[in-house]
Amino acid sequence: MDWYVTNKLPVFDREGEAIGVMGAVQPYALEYRLAYPFPEIEKAVVYIREHYWESLKMADLARDVGLSDQSSFTLLFGREMGISSLKYWRRFCLGGFF
Repeated sequence: MDWYVTNKLPVFDREGEAIGVMGAVQPYALEYRLAYPFPEIEKAVVYIREHYWESLKMADLARDVGLSDQSSFTLLFGREMGISSLKYWRRFCLGGFF
C-alpha cells in the first residue's frame, strides 16, 4: 500500500465549454522531500508513514528522532511540515491524506 497525491484540472474546448478532466498522480514520497533538510522531521515522517496503524505517542516519537521533549518536536514538525504531527498521523489512519 502506498499514498499518492492527485491533481485534477478541467479541459475546455475552443468555445470555453468543459469537455473533460485531466490529472496527474505522483507518489506521496515526493511530497515529503521538503523535510530532507531537517533529519529529525524526515525520520518522524517516515516512521509515521510506516507505522500509522500503531498507537503513537508524540513524546516517544520525539525521543526516537533525537529531540529532547515533545513540545520541541511538535513545534518543529508543525513549522516545517505545515501540519501538526498528530493531524498528519490521523490523516494517515483515516486514509484521507491530502
